[in-house]
Amino acid sequence: MKLTPLDLQQKTFRKVTLGGLDEREVRSWLDLVATQLEELTRKLNRQDEELRRREARINEFKDREQLLQQTLTTTQKVAEEMRSTPTRRRKTSSPAPSCRRRRSSRTRRPGGCSWSARSRS
Repeated sequence: MKLTPLDLQQKTFRKVTLGGLDEREVRSWLDLVATQLEELTRKLNRQDEELRRREARINEFKDREQLLQQTLTTTQKVAEEMRSTPTRRRKTSSPAPSCRRRRSSRTRRPGGCSWSARSRS
């Protein structure tokens, strides 16, 4: 049977005429035990609540960790894809052949290439 502070406070004893216990002393002792039990119960409830908060926080961190792992995996896959297709990227990003002529700031072509009008002939 689980005892509560109220159980201890409401406990009654039989009165014995000879060799009995001092009822005031028993009551005083029960009050002390009830007070301590009540404090321990409050402390246990606070600790249970703190445990629930920390478990919730741990779960949040686990969710974040999982998201970060997924992001890292995706990033690694993209990086690997980029490394495995460098020739295709070079072909699309290299300047036009006409841009390889002598460069000058006088004439600017629509593709960002610059060269002197004289160098074209």
